[in-house]
Amino acid sequence: MTTLSRMLPRLRSSATRALRKVFGLEPAAPPRRLPAPEAFVASERSLLRPLPGLDLPPCLPDNLSRSPTRVTTLPNGLRVATEDIPGPSACIGFFVNSGSVYESGETTGVSYLLERMGFKDTKHRSHLSIVSELELAGASVSVSASREQMVYSYDTLKGYMPEALEILIDCMRNPLFLQEEVQRQLVLAREGFQELQRSPERFLHEQLNIVGFSGALANPLIAPEHVLARINDRIIQKFYHRKILLLIVWF
Repeated sequence: MTTLSRMLPRLRSSATRALRKVFGLEPAAPPRRLPAPEAFVASERSLLRPLPGLDLPPCLPDNLSRSPTRVTTLPNGLRVATEDIPGPSACIGFFVNSGSVYESGETTGVSYLLERMGFKDTKHRSHLSIVSELELAGASVSVSASREQMVYSYDTLKGYMPEALEILIDCMRNPLFLQEEVQRQLVLAREGFQELQRSPERFLHEQLNIVGFSGALANPLIAPEHVLARINDRIIQKFYHRKILLLIVWF
């Protein structure tokens, strides 16, 4: 009897809490107070201080000096300029004394076409073979013509530079200028001149150069249609082999 009398108050209290909870009569718990922002700052590690025991690499300087350009002259007079640039990629470019200022008479407009004939069929490779080798090396090539120089460039990974140099030399020294390829590029060159006429800024710049200079400097860089009409593979061959290699740049 004594034990039961002791348990009754506890049972009544538990039953009362259960009923209040079921019918929503349970008093709401007091809101939890969040610590002050200063407490968070004090408890967290500062991002301005390194973690203990962590060795950080030295910071790079604010200004990195550029690698010096080394110029070497070969026994045949050819100059080679090289720069050491960090990274996996490399670029090699051949600068040639060629352009519209070297044209005269029947060779007028040839430089504009030669820009489009770069990296086509050679004595040792077909155009398809060249494209396949470029794709295997992940390379990018380009040819650009100006009034006084032409540039043949080859971009690839440094591990492929020996192959890049061999392909570049082959494409520069042994082009075939096949008649069908010349005719195909002549069609594209005419379209390029028509596009120039639709661009007032470029067309005006070309015309100002023709009017403002005399002699070879007045030769058109982008050949008009009546000039392209008399260019063939024989004229290209005649002009091409008079070019003088001026400089090799290797990055």
